[in-house]
This record gives sequence, structure tokens and C-alpha cells, in this order.
Amino acid sequence: ESTVAAMLRELTGLALLAGARGRESVDLAATADAVVRIAQAAVSLGGRLESLEVNPLRITPAGPEALDVLVTTRADQP
Repeated sequence: ESTVAAMLRELTGLALLAGARGRESVDLAATADAVVRIAQAAVSLGGRLESLEVNPLRITPAGPEALDVLVTTRADQP
């Protein structure tokens, strides 16, 4: 089990992701995987990364979807 998955289960709104109020539950493993992949993308840019923003990351029963992503890099880094 990943640290990210464990952190997702600690969210205050976990009940909503788990299917509260008659909604379908979301795939927490796929959501954790998306978060890990975003982090890996950031790490792969190294010192060139100035900022990486995913807002919002939509979580549905079909899986996570990044609706808007902005990556800013530094021109002075190789």
C-alpha cells in the first residue's frame, strides 16, 4: 500500500469518495496512482521545475482526470 493511498484514507471527506449520499465510490487506488504520477513528473523536471499546478483534479468512479494543468519551468536551468 502506498503512502499516498494511506493519506487519501485520512481525508475528512473520505466518506464522499467512498460513496456516501447514494453516490458511487471512486477508485482510490487509481487516484493514488495519479497523485504519484504527478509527483514523478515534478521530480523528473528536477531543478528546471518552478511550479506544477493541477487544479482541479476531478475524481469520479471512472477515475481521476486533471482538468487543468500548468507547469512552469526555469529558463536558466539545463
